[in-house]
Amino acid sequence: MNELLFEIEKNLLPKGCHFTEEQKNVIFEDNNTDVVAGPGAGKTTVLTARIKILLDQMKETGKGICVLTHTNVAVDEIKSSLKKLGVPEVRSPHFIGTIQEFFNTFFAKKAFHLLLKDKKMRVFDDDIFREKFHREFYFRKPSYYKEDWNLPNPENREIEWNFDDLKKVASVVGDYGVQYKNAFNKSIISLFNRGIITNKCCLALAKWYIEKHREIFRAVIPKRFSYLLLDEAQDTSALQFSLISTLFGGTNVTFQKFGDPYQAIYNIWGGDTDLAWAINHSIEKRISKTSRFSKPIVDIVKNVCVEKYDDLKSDSNHSSFSPYFIVYDDGDDLLKKYDLLIERLEATDELFQRSSKPKVIVSVKHIDLEKTFATRYKRVISKRVERINDLDLFSEVLLKELSIGFEDSFEDSLKIIQNRIQIFKIIQELRSGNNDKIIAELNKLLDELFSSKGIQTDKDALCTKILKSLQDKFSMVLQTSSLEAADSEYQDIRLATIHSTKGETHKATLLMLDSEFKVDNTNNLPGYHILQLLKKYLLKDYCTLPVDKNDEQKETEKALKLAYVALSRPTHLVCIGIPSNQIENEPTIIQDLLDVGWQQYKEQDVT
Repeated sequence: MNELLFEIEKNLLPKGCHFTEEQKNVIFEDNNTDVVAGPGAGKTTVLTARIKILLDQMKETGKGICVLTHTNVAVDEIKSSLKKLGVPEVRSPHFIGTIQEFFNTFFAKKAFHLLLKDKKMRVFDDDIFREKFHREFYFRKPSYYKEDWNLPNPENREIEWNFDDLKKVASVVGDYGVQYKNAFNKSIISLFNRGIITNKCCLALAKWYIEKHREIFRAVIPKRFSYLLLDEAQDTSALQFSLISTLFGGTNVTFQKFGDPYQAIYNIWGGDTDLAWAINHSIEKRISKTSRFSKPIVDIVKNVCVEKYDDLKSDSNHSSFSPYFIVYDDGDDLLKKYDLLIERLEATDELFQRSSKPKVIVSVKHIDLEKTFATRYKRVISKRVERINDLDLFSEVLLKELSIGFEDSFEDSLKIIQNRIQIFKIIQELRSGNNDKIIAELNKLLDELFSSKGIQTDKDALCTKILKSLQDKFSMVLQTSSLEAADSEYQDIRLATIHSTKGETHKATLLMLDSEFKVDNTNNLPGYHILQLLKKYLLKDYCTLPVDKNDEQKETEKALKLAYVALSRPTHLVCIGIPSNQIENEPTIIQDLLDVGWQQYKEQDVT
């Protein structure tokens, strides 16, 4: 076993590095356990090492391990690390995938086909499903609905499912009028019976199917899997945990959970801040030595943790700077000062200067960034849009528009060579801006696509709609390029929400303290400024929150969870940005921060 561990260390860890005793205790743990791993503590590396050891141990048993995480990015990261360890592909009886994929593959699809036989099950992202729902609801909407009223968003409605009666399969939960409820329910039911569903519906299908065959599954699953490893356990919903418990609880499958409970931020805006992962302290193992940052950042992160985190310590081979704060007037002022601070500190530290990790400014919500940086920040420009090629971008737009109006799948048709040639012609015309030519070429493409499916329809309105969507999407990419050119002096500083940076590592991170927290966003009552909520924690005056919280304490809990994620991203430099207009509300804040070790950015040289 020591020889295998040596090989894992050689292929996964930096040269000359070894697993700590904390990490080895988890890697070789063979019983049920809850692994609490702090930021930068090597959770994914430890999990991968654990998987590799189990794969080797179970070669001749005929049984497998089930590894579940929450994003395809995390799945790819685990599989990529396993390839470095000589595991090019993980095959049955093993399973490595997202928790949604697990429930969809083994349960939801089977339930769907049991109900709707050979009907094709199509799982759509929320935005496409919403478009299809609106199409259904528009023709059923109550007579009192006005044209300028927003149609309901199905994502924001709780739906009660009844898969034992397909005529009444869905019912919206809430105190709504009879006409509204009828229109909503019939729209969802119509989509379901045509095979059009969302991932939320898939979980409901899985729950129904598992409950019907509970004892069979509980007998079969232990014959296939000996271990269940759950990654990012803090992001697992109560329903997902319930289904896992139904399937695996009380069986002889060893269940090991990995995560950081203090980074559970995905559900905080829904009013439910409780952690679905109930950590069993009797089987808890902690990995609390972080290699991401050293003591100055450790001290800050510990003090913005929603629970006391005394055992978080640094095992880093580099030194982090003292924390900094910047008082700024507007977005340009903040970018300029942050950029100069980084530049000056790079001159004092070669490792910091050579780091290729990103420099990021984060805030709580998109609207905060838009308010501060205006056109410099575009929430619609995602990482995917920035790197997608023209052909994929075109296909994405076209398939979305066709999926709204037609039941057929067109993905394979777009791969046919003559259709691809036609697409390139249209892309060329998009660059030249000849709308009449684009419409003509789109008509030719749709003729090919529809004739292969036997579809007869009026294409003119559809072509115009597709053209508008294509122009919006392609101009977005061009706009990204022009924004980067216009802002070339700061183009290497990324602007992002805290949620979008979860799981990342930066060389420098600045948290903007310019957000308002409100218990109820629908009322006009004043909220709580983030500086007000975090002040005592930034000043190292830690205060444990009570179980029964008042409104301010509830919002403090949210602010702490977000600050913990944001301020634990950087390797070297952690900053906070304080709007100058907040200083009059907190007249002592500058001196208070200086007194507890924060450094203030000033125009003179950084010391």
